[in-house]
Amino acid sequence: MRRGLGPLLLAASLGALAEDASAQTFTPNTLLVSPLTGRFLAESEVSWARAEAFVADQGERNSFPGTLDFGFAVLRVSYSPIQHFSAGLELALRTFRFRPDGFGEPATGTGVQGLGVFADWHPSGPDARVSFEARGEVFFGFDGHPNPLSISDGVNRYLAAFQVFSGPDGGVLEGWRLDAQTRLEFEFGPNTEPEDHYAEWDLLVHAGPRITRLGSAQLLVLAITGCRFATNDRQEGNIFRVNPSKGVTVGGSVGLYWASPMPGPGRAIEAAATREIGLRNSLDGWKGTMTFRHAF
Repeated sequence: MRRGLGPLLLAASLGALAEDASAQTFTPNTLLVSPLTGRFLAESEVSWARAEAFVADQGERNSFPGTLDFGFAVLRVSYSPIQHFSAGLELALRTFRFRPDGFGEPATGTGVQGLGVFADWHPSGPDARVSFEARGEVFFGFDGHPNPLSISDGVNRYLAAFQVFSGPDGGVLEGWRLDAQTRLEFEFGPNTEPEDHYAEWDLLVHAGPRITRLGSAQLLVLAITGCRFATNDRQEGNIFRVNPSKGVTVGGSVGLYWASPMPGPGRAIEAAATREIGLRNSLDGWKGTMTFRHAF
């Protein structure tokens, strides 16, 4: 950790501050999208979160003694060698910045959280009105640090995610996109500490209309809603990780989507703003996300 460790420890001693980087490499914009057979798909997502408060185990809302921000960037590249299957890699980078009240020097840190390897199964055909996709992933966390704030906690993640997707062209409702994604994460580290073994379940739904066409692109506005349950919490900014956790996500996004010449993913640019509502043993604050996607 850089300068500012003293203020961090002071804030942590008040029971209000954070320990580890978040478990998830998924953002509110993340879709399970696979390239066409014999092609690649590149995705990059960048997000910034402001943690305004920590909601304790009994629902008490505790504001932080200062400003606490987290940044996140992930790059994914996948390739489809055969029909209905693809595989890829993801690299995740994290940053944090905490400025305690009454202190001039913030504590900051930036680094690579880890590397993920994933495989996708997408059995639906190009003409399906509703598509299904599944992903299995192993994420290898780089060595963590015992500081109150750190880029990585060194814990490996094992993920299974499933998505049902209905695009605005010929989907469930003409001119509307609707997709629901659920994922289950099992995570444990290299030691036998109880807090390094836990499970988390997330459900996220996007729904909204196609506003217009801009040339070959579609402009969509989507509502975002979801929930999260965990046997203990690994969000950014949580030292109470041995307690069960739950939270809610609400917000919206606007995006431009270009289809490839053949049925399949093309290009996309999407911006989202979400409120992360802590219900029990979790953070409460705002998050902004930008996503870029390109098939080639």
